[in-house]
Amino acid sequence: MTGYNVGRYARPELLATAEWLAENLGRPGFGVLDLRWRPDGSGHRLYATGHIPGATYIDWRTDLVEQEEESDALLLAGPIRVAETLARVGIGNGMVAVIYDDTAGSYAARAWWTMRVYGFDSARILVGGIEAWRDLGQPISTAAELRPRRSPRLRWRAVGAARAPGVTWLAGRRVHRGRLDRRGLAGSRLGDRRARSLAGERARGRGGGVGGSH
Repeated sequence: MTGYNVGRYARPELLATAEWLAENLGRPGFGVLDLRWRPDGSGHRLYATGHIPGATYIDWRTDLVEQEEESDALLLAGPIRVAETLARVGIGNGMVAVIYDDTAGSYAARAWWTMRVYGFDSARILVGGIEAWRDLGQPISTAAELRPRRSPRLRWRAVGAARAPGVTWLAGRRVHRGRLDRRGLAGSRLGDRRARSLAGERARGRGGGVGGSH
């Protein structure tokens, strides 16, 4: 047993334990995404040396964000890039995706948030990441996973905050819908929150939650 109890979270359906993943891995309509990332670009090599069987790799910095021109700001990638990324890794509408990393959910949460912004609701973050999987004694694969290509259809959904005609407030910043169509969303800092924050861990007797999930 890994010892993780998702019952202490307000939204346990947004999480997956290693035990639950082991029971469901390989079922139709089920996918696993490896989001391990390193600044030097070696995340893909980590994947190649050992990953959860059936998992496909996403580089969040390349696949899920775009850099704003003439600044260091990162924008959430536009729908065309996100749809292409999900198609490539074999994730389509109606599927369940379990996302993991090895950094306390930092990059898995970014992918989870990106998918949710674009209307993909059936994503879960693996509590404890790949280490929880290893601690359970489950197998590790070095195979190059090739999943059938999908054709996901994304739909824009504001995650959290107020809306106005043609404008969405996201993470405290105003985003014009036209900008979303061309370049993606500004202010993707919500994706930096750890899995426990996304799932709304109860702290000091108060329940939390995911913005926009009511």
